[in-house]
Amino acid sequence: MTSIKTPIKAIRAKCLDCTASQPGEVRLCEIASCPLWPYRMGKRPDKPPDEKKP
Repeated sequence: MTSIKTPIKAIRAKCLDCTASQPGEVRLCEIASCPLWPYRMGKRPDKPPDEKKP
């Protein structure tokens, strides 16, 4: 039985599959025409970074 993944984690897993499980290659991916490319690092590109609370 497979575990349920969030869409972002599923995209990250697909990118790792595409690069033979090489995280460094995911970061260096040059296939910007891929619809998953903006999400390849496992984060939403339109989400602002978490601000540190004082």
